[in-house]
Amino acid sequence: MKRLLFACAMTLVACAAPETQQSHQASRSQRAVGDCTYTQGYWKNHPAAWPVDSLQLGSASYTQAELLDIFHTPVTGNGLIALAHQLIAAKLNVASGASPATVSAAINAADALIGGLIVPPVGDGALATEATSDLVGDLDGFNQGITGPGHCDDHLPPPVCGDGLLDVIEDCDDGNSVDGDGCTMTCQHECEYTCGNGTQEPGEECDDGNAANGDGCSVACTVEGIL
Repeated sequence: MKRLLFACAMTLVACAAPETQQSHQASRSQRAVGDCTYTQGYWKNHPAAWPVDSLQLGSASYTQAELLDIFHTPVTGNGLIALAHQLIAAKLNVASGASPATVSAAINAADALIGGLIVPPVGDGALATEATSDLVGDLDGFNQGITGPGHCDDHLPPPVCGDGLLDVIEDCDDGNSVDGDGCTMTCQHECEYTCGNGTQEPGEECDDGNAANGDGCSVACTVEGIL
């Protein structure tokens, strides 16, 4: 008997799906937010869905990390924080495709009121709740879909991993619910793995800890056949 060797020079396999699957994935529809809105709670809990990585509040610019810190800061009687929460969400909704027709005046007024104040916890700015309550209500109504184009949940079915449609909270969606094909069963890209590290990972038939043929596990981490 002799071994049938499976030769392959490449030992590092990337997270991406195989080429044929990547082409198939590229042809799939992407379910965008479009002309509808999400609340501040959605944007706070889904940073990967943000269409931008920075925003301007008043005259100051904030990174996504700073904006998330603001989202997670309790209002505790500071009208500036309450206003910032709704303003961030409104601007993210507009950046994602929601029509600003009914909210642009409120956004401009909120920016003017904030001016040079720096929102906590990034800064120590403050406004009385009486000064911000009307604008907070206007922006909240837009974000909840009471005014404007409407809430996204009323426009789109809930995201379903494995339906072949790429939702804003998914890294990938290849139309199935299995691991080991570049896109996990939770619709996240699978991490890189290295053939020959002694750990059998998704996409490998075997891994004996070396990069040699003729020992039952090839250099490509496929099981060698026996003739």
